[in-house]
Amino acid sequence: MMGLSHNTVVINGLIGAWVLLLLWLFIFLIALNIYMKQKKIDVLLTGTTIFIYVLLQCHMSNVTASIPFYVLVILCLVISTLGIYRVHQAYIWQRKHITNLSVKHAVDKIPFGVCYYNKSGRILLINKAMTDFCEELTGEPVRDGNITFEKILSMGSVIHLPGERAISVYSDSCIIDSEEVELATAFDISEEYKKTNMLMQKEEELKEINEKLTSYNKEMVSVIALREVLNAKVKIHDELGSSLLATKKYLLRGGTLEEREHLIEGLRNNVRFLRQESEEVQYDEYEMIMNTATDIGMKVDIKGELPNDGRSRHIVATAMHECLTNTIRHAGGDTLFVEISNTADGYRIVYTNNGAVPVDKISEKGGLSSLRNLVEQAGGTMQITVSGQYILTIELHKEKD
Repeated sequence: MMGLSHNTVVINGLIGAWVLLLLWLFIFLIALNIYMKQKKIDVLLTGTTIFIYVLLQCHMSNVTASIPFYVLVILCLVISTLGIYRVHQAYIWQRKHITNLSVKHAVDKIPFGVCYYNKSGRILLINKAMTDFCEELTGEPVRDGNITFEKILSMGSVIHLPGERAISVYSDSCIIDSEEVELATAFDISEEYKKTNMLMQKEEELKEINEKLTSYNKEMVSVIALREVLNAKVKIHDELGSSLLATKKYLLRGGTLEEREHLIEGLRNNVRFLRQESEEVQYDEYEMIMNTATDIGMKVDIKGELPNDGRSRHIVATAMHECLTNTIRHAGGDTLFVEISNTADGYRIVYTNNGAVPVDKISEKGGLSSLRNLVEQAGGTMQITVSGQYILTIELHKEKD
């Protein structure tokens, strides 16, 4: 039996390798078709490929010469064409169906860590982000879910890593295919954590600023109250000057006994007021107003309970003083009425008097303008109306402790 030529041996070897490659391809398709549920044709093609490979080996060994060589080549081409077609079918099928591999690829693309493991600690599914996180934190790969995540969760719900990184770790149970499994997740919250810390710092700064503003507001209320007292003193001083001029006129030209008594009473009131010691800031604001009213011959009729918290107390007393001054100066009355009632979250104070009703439009300037600023700075409202009488209404919120 003559041996085959060198070229024939080379060609037979290439065809043999070709057939073995096809055999590997079809075996791979059989494994892949476990998901496709269509592996019968691939089993048949695999058997055919094995048969062709046996025929090729027989042909190379001159065991049989009944099958021409070109027939084997044609069979290999046919099998190759079918293999390419089946690979294309498998590719199309995977694009349209979900497999374990596609699920793994999808989970690996999730930016946060995910790991499913059962009660015994066996890892069912873990993505790349969780693998990297666990290895960075524990220094070893995840082998047992129970051991690894018990160690990680014991570090706290938020774990700090180098580089100002913060990871939020959470674990919970869920049911998959009637089996209870554990789901562990890990989220990178570095940006959120950094912004939260910045907000907390800003909140502390704002709290300090608010405390300073509250202190400044109280000081401002005291300053305004003192200024109003000073204005009252200036007014009394002016009235004293007028009284002295009237007295001089009376002494030069004479007058009735009634005019003389009126001048004497006015002078007594003015002198009594000016002789007070300048310690009004140490007095109770309400007491100071009541004493002032008594000294200048005015009455204050109060209905309801006056507010006692510091801010409201200053505002109500300042408003009483302004209304008392306006009652004397513009209305010509001698009694100021103050009615206090409680609202849902504060007070409603109404000021009226027994003087003349204003004819001209009321212009808010001087004391009234300062009073409105004081009320609005405290978050309250102020309203002036003329309906048969002059009415000043102020609404204030109760000061929180």
